[in-house]
Amino acid sequence: MSINSLQLVDQRIGQIAEELSRCNRACSGVRSSEGCPPRGLILQHEDVLDTARGVIVVGQNPGFAARWEQKLYGQHGAGYVQQRMAWQSGVKNVPYFTMLKRLLDILNVRGPVLWTDVAKCEGRSPPEETRMICSQKFMSREFAAAPQEWPVIAAGRDAYAASGYMAALRTVIGFYHPTGRNGQQFRLQLSRLENDQVFREEMNTALHSQGARKWVGKQLAVDLAR
Repeated sequence: MSINSLQLVDQRIGQIAEELSRCNRACSGVRSSEGCPPRGLILQHEDVLDTARGVIVVGQNPGFAARWEQKLYGQHGAGYVQQRMAWQSGVKNVPYFTMLKRLLDILNVRGPVLWTDVAKCEGRSPPEETRMICSQKFMSREFAAAPQEWPVIAAGRDAYAASGYMAALRTVIGFYHPTGRNGQQFRLQLSRLENDQVFREEMNTALHSQGARKWVGKQLAVDLAR
């Protein structure tokens, strides 16, 4: 995509991110660390091939903020500009993001990455009602702001299910969540992608298909009916 088109996407995402950072709805099953806003929406386009096709990566909800991140928001504010500061200062280097970035590298995804979550507040496991409310309020608009040809990589079953509802004609491929109880399964998936050329080609074919749905299980990728 052109630089001008990417800047327009960045502007639209920034507007949504600024709005969600001010959301004060008291949804069940989630909370935010002291001083930390609802967050999780970042368009990463630094050090990437801007002209390449991008991708949307969807997680469940943000992890609990580290002390330094809480301090940053306390000192500088909690809007999208400050969230980008936190991203550059270290959020992008936490295992969740580095492991998913490794997945994108294996799949030869070189364009911009729209990082987002189904729910935007911290919590161990947001209930379905919270995920539905938040995704309808924000994620649906995030998907609308991104080019239609960008596929979706979903981290975890909940993110995969929500993305399937929101993605319309986009391709959605779901992998295990890279951290937590399914981290070992995710690492096995990475190992297989690195070492199994047929499997890697299958995933690349799916990424470049229109409207494909695949949940990548322990063995073969399984097509899931819509």
